Amino acid sequence: MKVALAAITVVLLLSQVGWLVVPLLLPAHMWAARRSGRAGRLIWSLLPASGLACAAWALTYLAVGEAKPVIWLVPLVVLVIGVRLIARVATPKSSVRTA
Repeated sequence: MKVALAAITVVLLLSQVGWLVVPLLLPAHMWAARRSGRAGRLIWSLLPASGLACAAWALTYLAVGEAKPVIWLVPLVVLVIGVRLIARVATPKSSVRTA
């Protein structure tokens, strides 16, 4: 199941409209991330966050054209924040460190 999900996500990201569909697969990626180790959570968080970054790029392009550094900075920030949030939510409660 995980291999199929990863393959579908990569194919969608490489397609022209995949950036619209990949964020909709977020619950499936969360399921896969919760059943993976630390590195797996990072990878499973990176896939849907890449779709969000593609969507951010498209919206930025529509809003400001190719103005630098906005055209690459906004998607990069969305990618980093997306990975962090998805990985945090996907972390099982038993492996969360307490202060």
